Amino acid sequence: MRGTTVFAVLGVFLAGCDGDEPVRSQYSLSADEAAIIIANAFGSGGFTYGFTGQMEDLAGVARSAPAGSADTVTLSRTKAGGTSYLYALHVVYGFAASDLDVTCGASGTYTTPTMVSQETTYVSLRFAGLAGDTLTASGYSWRLGSEEATFPSQKSFRDDIVATFDDLRIAKIAQRVLSGTVTFTMRERFPDGVVISLPGTWTYLDNRQAALVISGRAYTVEIDTGTVLEK
Repeated sequence: MRGTTVFAVLGVFLAGCDGDEPVRSQYSLSADEAAIIIANAFGSGGFTYGFTGQMEDLAGVARSAPAGSADTVTLSRTKAGGTSYLYALHVVYGFAASDLDVTCGASGTYTTPTMVSQETTYVSLRFAGLAGDTLTASGYSWRLGSEEATFPSQKSFRDDIVATFDDLRIAKIAQRVLSGTVTFTMRERFPDGVVISLPGTWTYLDNRQAALVISGRAYTVEIDTGTVLEK
């Protein structure tokens, strides 16, 4: 979760439509392949330390936030499977100790049986409700990845995922996301200039699962393992 990066993109723009498989080409990406990337980007388990893990870490920072100061906090996280993240958080505490503004940058790499990925992420958010047991978080996140897929076919591509969220509910003591929806657009850029744009939503369920809808295809994701189940 990070700077602004601008890419010159040439070629054909291809978009996935609701209910349809993304447009196929030499460098196409299926909805199932995209779902795996999203599960790693937004989950807390599997091969990455994704958006959910980052939100739950930040809830721990919010829990101990003193009022009326600014600080920089550094956290590092390493997961089995080769992911290593370093967080650089700039934290601004509200003088009334009711709100907490956080910007968070992280970078890392991971390897799965079908993909090798390098990624950089950035999150900007505000926590509200610091005095209670449940925090609410609103803001946006951005992720830039460079992927090398090995199955079902060899391909390389770059992707960015831009997401917004409003009133995510997070248990402050347990540091667990309870409910809320993240709306995102995922753009895949292939070597020949082809761009595929896939809209979607990620909704938190009660049992450490998330309902993922991407380009009209619905999945259930196990948040703590990154397992993707098609509905």
